Amino acid sequence: MAEHSLTAADTAAASAAAHKGATKKSGKKVAAKYRDPATGATWTDRGLKPKWLAQAVADGKTVSDFAI
Repeated sequence: MAEHSLTAADTAAASAAAHKGATKKSGKKVAAKYRDPATGATWTDRGLKPKWLAQAVADGKTVSDFAI
């Protein structure tokens, strides 16, 4: 640190700035891709398949039948 004339406050500020940028990306909203016409419930195709869609597929429909 002495070689580059840095203080502990300089490194703390840089660390906080880097961390702040990382948290902004994690909060992005994703548009829904599928909608249940009966209830209006939506799914983005991320995470587990919702129960309403799993039941519809089990009943013979396809996921593309619910595309928005």
